[in-house]
Amino acid sequence: MTEPKVFQTSQQNPTEPPKGYSAGWQLQGDRWRLAMIFPSLAGRTPEMRKAREMRARDFRAWLDFGPLERRLGLKPIPWESERFNRFDPDFVYLSRVVPSISIADVIDLGVEYARQLTVGEIPGGG
Repeated sequence: MTEPKVFQTSQQNPTEPPKGYSAGWQLQGDRWRLAMIFPSLAGRTPEMRKAREMRARDFRAWLDFGPLERRLGLKPIPWESERFNRFDPDFVYLSRVVPSISIADVIDLGVEYARQLTVGEIPGGG
């Protein structure tokens, strides 16, 4: 079974090489991820990893687990305590453990997060 996920890119023409960034959500096992992909900041050095994390912090409104926390009754984690995970060369994400998430929760939350990505600009990217 494929893991559910959705990504929305910031560029207008999807046939062009990636520019800008993409944002999305992903359910990986028992973890709900809010992720960003930054092709222009791709790299495996500590400096490039830090640059991706710093750029992702500009998207605090997107990287908000409020809808997930409210729906599942999870305790919020302060923004200052968030630590990014990554898949090099260009992917960074934050995640929450969701051990008993239902299919209905995945669908409703997926739609809510996808709606944020498809209505105008990706939140926080100013």
